[in-house]
Amino acid sequence: MSDAQLLPPEQNFRSLFESAPASYLVLSPGPDFRIVAVSNAYLRATMTQRDSILGRRLFEVFPDNPDDPSATGTSNLRASLERVMRERVADTMAVQKYDIRKPEADGGSFEERYWSPVNSPVLGADGNVESIIHRVEDVTEFVRLKRSDAARARVNEELRTKSGQMESEIVLRAGELQEANRRLRDAMEELARREKDSSYKYVEQLRRAKEEAEGANEAKDRFLAVLSHELRTPLTPILALTSALCNDPQLPEVVREDMQTIRHNVELEARIIDDLLDLTRISRGKVELHFEVVDAHKAIHVALAMCAPEIESKELEVSLMLRARRHHLWADPARIQQIVVNIVGNAVKFTPEQGKVSVATYSGDKIGGSDSEKLAIDVADTGIGIEADLLPNLFQAFEQGERTITRKFGGLGLGLAICRSLVEMQHGTLTAASEGTGTGATFTLMFETMPTPSAERTLPPDAAPREAHKKLRILLVEDHLDTSKVMARLLTGFGYSVACASSVKTALHLLETEPFDLLISDLGLPDGSGLDVMRHAKQRPHIKGIAVSGFGMEEDVRRSREAGFVQHLTKPVEFQKLEAAIEQVAG
Repeated sequence: MSDAQLLPPEQNFRSLFESAPASYLVLSPGPDFRIVAVSNAYLRATMTQRDSILGRRLFEVFPDNPDDPSATGTSNLRASLERVMRERVADTMAVQKYDIRKPEADGGSFEERYWSPVNSPVLGADGNVESIIHRVEDVTEFVRLKRSDAARARVNEELRTKSGQMESEIVLRAGELQEANRRLRDAMEELARREKDSSYKYVEQLRRAKEEAEGANEAKDRFLAVLSHELRTPLTPILALTSALCNDPQLPEVVREDMQTIRHNVELEARIIDDLLDLTRISRGKVELHFEVVDAHKAIHVALAMCAPEIESKELEVSLMLRARRHHLWADPARIQQIVVNIVGNAVKFTPEQGKVSVATYSGDKIGGSDSEKLAIDVADTGIGIEADLLPNLFQAFEQGERTITRKFGGLGLGLAICRSLVEMQHGTLTAASEGTGTGATFTLMFETMPTPSAERTLPPDAAPREAHKKLRILLVEDHLDTSKVMARLLTGFGYSVACASSVKTALHLLETEPFDLLISDLGLPDGSGLDVMRHAKQRPHIKGIAVSGFGMEEDVRRSREAGFVQHLTKPVEFQKLEAAIEQVAG
């Protein structure tokens, strides 16, 4: 194998980065902050060309507007980048006025622009900053709309379409990432095979190449982790606030409908991120399952409740026939719920208005024999159906049949691939059947069951613990200002006593001077980690902790648990989910 054959994964990864739908720069460490890489979206947003800015100093390419004596764009950005270098944690900046120079062909004048920037470090194995990811979102139109108090409809339309635009671009790029992973895996397998061949005279050279490939893969993992964190964090205050407003009876119905639209799009973005990370975990065998008794019938009821708004809006007829005598599984409850929600949600999504969806369970003779230890869950619909030649690839990643289906219904084509993998990891099967286009489809889940528990634990009514816990004193540690404001306001509205801190230093001071029952903390803070706060807090035995972070890989969850957090919630977090976690932890 030649050295050139080891290059495609890196080239594909660069192509993925450059084609990302968001505006990104990769900068070298200071003081020069030279531009190392740039996404196409950033070039479009700043009216620049890649060849004309790569390798140049950031502030040489993007100076302040000389006609604006009050311009602070360069000084604020430099200060943020220097904080990232010094503190080695992400820095979220307030909205900045930073004008952009037009191309000479357009006159070369400066155009007024407003940006929402986030600067994140990529750390090397030695803990030093290797590069900085500078992500910006052009919010100029939003600022202008706010100034002119324009109609809310235009803002809502922006939010409604943003998710779809991201999906249409990322579906192509995510495929490239999958292909890059496959090529890298093949290269490493070939290297391992050749290492075993003692007659191969370039073993040492291949060993070094393998180490370099592994290093590149680790760097890519670090990059994806930072990228995931950046995508998740801004969604948290939006999801928390819209979730609360959707259920506020004091708001006019039209406003609540607008909030539901925003919430739906934020949840869609979160699912896209989760699917990509789940696929990465599964491909590397890093999914951890936590087995306990699971009632499949309860999981079905929860899934239908989650799909209720779409079922009602499409006026679907839903039939439920839960006939299985044995419906308890030894499985991971969160993953079983994820599987059932995905399968039921697909049936609802692909069924047209006034169509039919049925969910049924069987056991024993009903599923082809006397084996009563099996449970079958059938989810059938009268939707668009599946062509026969597409069925064999239905459970492959990024496959949703024709591209027009992906564009119309959304998604990356990852859900079914992830579901089948998770089902098989829990010793089950997932199959699909359809007679063709327009005939609907039936998905069948099959699991081994366990005897029905003799005495299931019953939970007390929600009202009892909620009232008992209203006096909880909560320390909220969050450096993202919008998230902190929204979460503090909602927690206070539910009757909790809340104190806020935006840094480790402030949090430790509050822990020393005030009594608290519960710590809710982000992990990436300007002067350290929320893990340090939890380690300090658990010196007081009565304080429990919930981690809320944009980092959600298994390693992040493990470190949270080791530090003392009882739960680890991955951003964006619905407020109802946080409230449920508080009730569980406080109980």
